[in-house]
Amino acid sequence: MLLISSSVSLFLIGTISIYFEIYHKIPAFLFFFTYNLFVFLFGLFRSLKYLRKGIFSIFIGLSMLVSLLLLLPFPSYGVFEIVYFSFILIWNIYFLFKRIKEEGLKSKNS
Repeated sequence: MLLISSSVSLFLIGTISIYFEIYHKIPAFLFFFTYNLFVFLFGLFRSLKYLRKGIFSIFIGLSMLVSLLLLLPFPSYGVFEIVYFSFILIWNIYFLFKRIKEEGLKSKNS
């Protein structure tokens, strides 16, 4: 549910012009909040079974949250968004390579 709401919010961010300030900021807030919460909770629940994978997701989720502090010195330069999406890419690429590795091991054992 969190992932769906963050995806819808991201779509709304892209379709609503920044000139409609409040209507742009609400989905932006919802996206950054829900996706960050998804990554953090994913790690928290994953750490119950796979501690290392869970801790990585918790670390990325907390790093995404701390990257909000970049809004203080750089309020309108997009630095926060670049760092935030870099963490998203790192998180997704990590799990992509883990999945490729697992699939490769499965096909060798078959």
